[in-house]
Amino acid sequence: MSTRSAYRGTIALKTLKRPRVQTLRKVYATAVEEEQIILAEDGGFEELLCLHKHEHPKVKILASTVLSHLTTNSEDEVVISALEGYAPLFEMLELKEEELRSKAAMTLAILAEHPDSQELILEAAGRWSKITALVRSSNSTVQRGGLLLCGALVVNAELRDSFIKEGCVGQVLKGAKNKDLKVQRAMATCLANLAQDTKAAKECLSGDMTRVILGWIDQDDDELTGASLTILANASSRDELKEKLVKDGALDVVPPLVLHENETVRTGALTLLSNLSTVEEANKVALACLDDIIEVAKTSDNADHTLHAVMTLSNLTSFETSQQELKEKGIDVYLNHLHATTKDPNIRRELAQSLAELGQPVAGGGKRDDERDMENDAEDDDDETRKSVKEELKNQIKVLVDRLEKEKRESELEKITSELFLILQQKKESHNILWLKNGVGALVEHIASGGEAPATASQFNSIKALAELAKYRKNRVRIGNSQAIPPLLRHSKYSSTNTALVLAALFVLEDLTQKDTLVEKFREAAPFDVLKMHLTSAQANVEIQASCLILLQRWVLDNPPAQVEFRVKKGFEMVVRMMGSSSPMIKELAAYALGGACAGQRRLQQAAAKAKAISCLAAAMNPKEELPVRTAACTALGLVIQQDQSNQDKLRNTKGAIESLVDLMGIQGKTPDPKHPGGTTLEQQAQWVTLSTAGNFSYLYAKGQNALRTKKCIPLVTAFIMSDDPAVTLAHKEQATRLLSYMCFYSSKNQELIGTPAVAAAIVANLALDSKRLQYYTEGLIWSLAHNSKKRRAIFVNAGAIAAVGQLTQSTSEAVAKGAEWAKKALGKK
Repeated sequence: MSTRSAYRGTIALKTLKRPRVQTLRKVYATAVEEEQIILAEDGGFEELLCLHKHEHPKVKILASTVLSHLTTNSEDEVVISALEGYAPLFEMLELKEEELRSKAAMTLAILAEHPDSQELILEAAGRWSKITALVRSSNSTVQRGGLLLCGALVVNAELRDSFIKEGCVGQVLKGAKNKDLKVQRAMATCLANLAQDTKAAKECLSGDMTRVILGWIDQDDDELTGASLTILANASSRDELKEKLVKDGALDVVPPLVLHENETVRTGALTLLSNLSTVEEANKVALACLDDIIEVAKTSDNADHTLHAVMTLSNLTSFETSQQELKEKGIDVYLNHLHATTKDPNIRRELAQSLAELGQPVAGGGKRDDERDMENDAEDDDDETRKSVKEELKNQIKVLVDRLEKEKRESELEKITSELFLILQQKKESHNILWLKNGVGALVEHIASGGEAPATASQFNSIKALAELAKYRKNRVRIGNSQAIPPLLRHSKYSSTNTALVLAALFVLEDLTQKDTLVEKFREAAPFDVLKMHLTSAQANVEIQASCLILLQRWVLDNPPAQVEFRVKKGFEMVVRMMGSSSPMIKELAAYALGGACAGQRRLQQAAAKAKAISCLAAAMNPKEELPVRTAACTALGLVIQQDQSNQDKLRNTKGAIESLVDLMGIQGKTPDPKHPGGTTLEQQAQWVTLSTAGNFSYLYAKGQNALRTKKCIPLVTAFIMSDDPAVTLAHKEQATRLLSYMCFYSSKNQELIGTPAVAAAIVANLALDSKRLQYYTEGLIWSLAHNSKKRRAIFVNAGAIAAVGQLTQSTSEAVAKGAEWAKKALGKK
C-alpha cells in the first residue's frame, strides 16, 4: 500500500434542506409574535409553524413557547440560545400522536444544524436514549426525524464521541434495512457523519453493511447516492479500512460517478477514489476511469475535485505496475502542463511528486506560487557544469547522512550536523537531495534520541537544520510525516533554559502547523502542558510567548477535546493574564487564543467569562490600544458572547464597551498587517455592527444619553442601509435597520438625525430587497419615523414609500403584510 497522498480529512453532511414555508393563513396576535414568525419563516421551521396552528391548545402553547425563544446568532442564523426553548419540543416527543412527534423531531433536527444548538439539545434531552428512541420507532416519519437529528448532532466531535461511547451506533444500524427512501437518505446521512470517527466507521462497515450501502448507491437517487458515497469516503480515510473496502468492491461503483452532475455525488466518488488509490489492488478500477479523472483535473472549477483527481493520478504514478500505462497515455505531458499553469500549492505539490515518480523534470512556464519552493526542484539538464556540481552535492550529502546514521560520538555528530545545517542554509537545491537520501528521517531520528535529557549540541544543529527546511512549503509535509513533532516538543520542554533552541523548535512547529493535516499530528502530541510551561515561565521572552500563543490557537480551534482540556487546566485564566502584557503582539495573539478556545461551545464561553475574559477583552478595545489589538479583542468578544445570554449582558454592562465599539465602527483605512482579520473599512464596520446586534447592544445604544456617542454612531449605521457595495449583505442591512428602529423608538432627537431625505430614499429602496426580516424591520423603522412628524411623512411620501409599502400589504408573510398596514397608516396621517 502506498503511504502518500491519502486524503486525511472527512466530510460532514448537512442533514436537512430547508423547505420554503407555505403561505400563512392565520393572523398572529402580537407584534413580538409576528417578528418570531418572520424568524421561523427564514429558518425554514415549517413543521414548527404547523404545530403552532394545531387545534389542540396544549400543542399550540408548546409551539408558541418554542417560537418565542427563536433568535439569531452572530452569523444571522435562526437558533434557540436558551435551554428553556427546547423543553417544549421534548415534551411533544412524549405525545402519542405520531404526526406531532415527527414534526417536533424535524424541528429539533433543523435546530441541530447549528453548532449553537447542539449541546443544548442534548442537555435538554438529558440522555441519548431519549433521542435514539426516535430512531427505533416503527413509524417511518418519526424514525426519519430521529435519524436526521442524530446525524446533525454527531457533526459535533465531542457529541459524536459521547454518542459512540454510549453504544448508539448499533441502535442506528438496526434500521438500515428499512425500504422507505426518505428513511434511507436520513440513515445514510447519519452514518456518513458518524464515519468521521475510526471506531464508528468500522461499525458502519460491519457485517453486510458495505453491501447495504452499495445497494443504496444502486438506487439511482442522487441524495441517497451522495450520502452513501460519503460514508465510504469518510471510512476510506482510515488506513486500516482501505483494503477491506477494496476487497468488498467499494470502488466498483465509482467509475460511472466521477463525472456525475450532482456535486455531492461527485465529491464522494472522487474522495473515495483518491483515498483507495493508495492500495495497489485498486489500480485497475482507477485506470478504467483514467480519462474521466483527467477530465476532472482539466476542467473542474471546484478546487477540491481537482485536488482529488490529481491525488489519484499521483498515487497511480507511485506504483510501477501503472507507470507504463500512464506514460503510454501521455499523462506526463498533461501533468507538466497543469503544473506550469495551476496556482494551488497543494495541487502543485502532488503534480511535482507524480512527475518525479515518472522520471520527468518539472517544466517551466507560468509564475511559481512559491519561488523558494521551486528552487529546490530547478534543474537545467543542458548545463553540464551544473550537473557536475549537483552530482558532487549529492555525494557530499549522502556521505554526511550515512555518517549521521552510524556515528555515536557527540563530537563527530556535532561536526556532521553543523555541516549539514550550513549546506541547507546556503544551497537551496540541497533540500530535495537531502530528502531523497533519507536525510530528513536521519535528522528526526537523531533529534528523537536521548530521552528526557536536555538536547546536545548536535541535536540543536539538527533542529536548526529542520527549521531551515520548514521555511519552505514542500518540506513541511516531509518533516511532519517523519514524526518530528513529539521530539521537538520534548526538546523545547527539557532544554527550556536554551532560548535559541526553544525558539528554533517552536518555529519549526509553527511552520509545520500551517498545514491542516499536520495540525492533527500536532494535536495528537498533546502539546498543551509544554506550551503552558513556556507561557507561564518568567524566563520566556516575547518571541517564545508569541510562538506558543500561535500554536495554542491552532491546537484549540475547532477541537472540542482540546477546548475542554484548556478549560480544565486553567487555560482561560492563563491567557487572560497575558492580555495584561505590555507587548501589543502578545495582547493580540492572546485575544485570538481566547476566542478560539471557546468558539462554538457555550460552557466554554461561560468559563471564559468566569475567568474575566469579557472585561479584559472589552478593555483591549479601548481607542488607546493599537488597532490590531482592538480588532482581535472585538473578534474574540463575538465568540465569547455568541451563545450565552448572560455573557451578552455582562458585555453590555461593561463600562466603556459601547463607546469602544462605536469608535471601532468609525475606524478608517486598513489594518496594518493584512494577516489580521478586519480587512477593509467596510468589512470591519460590518463585523462590529453584527457584534452590536448579537450582543444586544442596540438597546444600550438607544437608551444612551450621550449625544456625542449617538451622533457619532447614527451615520455609521445608516451607511449600511444606504450602501450598494456588494460586501454589505442583507444580514448587515437587517441588523442596521433593527438598530436604527430601537434608536428611533426611544428618542425624538434620533428620529431627526435619521429621518433625512437621503436616508429615507435608501430605507424605501430596501423594501424591494428579498428578505422578509429586512422588510419587517424597515416597515417598523418607517412607522417610527413617520407616525409623529408631518415633515418626515412628506419626506417618505416623496421617496415613494406609499407605493412600496402598499405592495407589501399583499406579502405572503402575514407578519410583513401586517407591518406594511401599520406603516401605511403612519404615512397616511394628516
